[in-house]
Amino acid sequence: MVADQLALFPGTRYQGSKRKLLPWILSCLEPIPFETALDAFSGSAAVAYGLKAMGKQVTANDRLQSNRLVAEALVVNDGQRLEPERAAALLDPVPGRVYGTLIADTFGDIYYTHEENQQLDILAGNVAAMPPGPQRALAYFALFQSCLVKRPFNLFHRRNLSLRLAKVERTFGNKTTWERPFAELLARFAREGSDAVFQGRRTATASTTDVLELAGSPDLVYMDPPYVPGRGPGTDYLRYYHFLEGLCDLDAWPERIDRASRNRHMNEPPSPWADRRQIRRQLRRVYARFPDAVLALSYRSDGVPAADELQADLKAVRGEVQVHDAGEYRYALSTNRRSREYLFIAY
Repeated sequence: MVADQLALFPGTRYQGSKRKLLPWILSCLEPIPFETALDAFSGSAAVAYGLKAMGKQVTANDRLQSNRLVAEALVVNDGQRLEPERAAALLDPVPGRVYGTLIADTFGDIYYTHEENQQLDILAGNVAAMPPGPQRALAYFALFQSCLVKRPFNLFHRRNLSLRLAKVERTFGNKTTWERPFAELLARFAREGSDAVFQGRRTATASTTDVLELAGSPDLVYMDPPYVPGRGPGTDYLRYYHFLEGLCDLDAWPERIDRASRNRHMNEPPSPWADRRQIRRQLRRVYARFPDAVLALSYRSDGVPAADELQADLKAVRGEVQVHDAGEYRYALSTNRRSREYLFIAY
């Protein structure tokens, strides 16, 4: 039953998603007696979805509003669908509705063509006008996935529309998919998201609260924090997905844009979770915040903190630590072919 449900979780283009590792992660968690769970850095919501499939009461929490909306669509939602035809129709202007031109005016020749930017201004306005609830969340899911699939590398970290438009031979990406119209993509992803929806045995919630300020005492806290590599900068998801964040809050977007930056990212302080000098301390603070919970931490063998440091810190607060090794695993866009994926479970 759980495996059948996991097979319906949509393919994701979100960097660092645990979708492919989900069966292994759940197999490691299955022997643990717990009923309530927190997915503290939910991202694509894959693990929260798996915990719901296990019959647990789950909270999906993430810093980004766009990820909260994905969790509302796929995890909190117990039964509502968004029909593909309705999703595609969100591209049509509604008579009497006033649409902004922020995307066309601000992001010309950065991520999408001028015509596509004009379509996105209408599309984002129509989705924002939908009544709050599961169908609007599914519309945002379809919008986000449509935007990602048309982007080289599925990111918004560079001003690189030229990579998509240049008439040259490529060794990466999918030119055919990049050029598919938004109407076709919206219908496709609305169908995929809707097909994944199922009735949970317990309630699910989604939030964007700082993990250190979350209320409640779950039985299990699962953590997949932003990855900090041994070399180079840490993973700052807001820099990678700022465009999606803007789409889900059109009113606040103009004031958040750093207009001096080439790719118009959001001008906000970097996350301490992406800072190699702070991440170990941040993790210790989470351990202290949930003193009675089983702690489950996903991390990579080549990251900061190192595996032995993570194990020592968990042992200091819980006493017993299991280290599960999924073997060598390469994430999309990663250049390290020898990194191993670990799951630390501390009781």
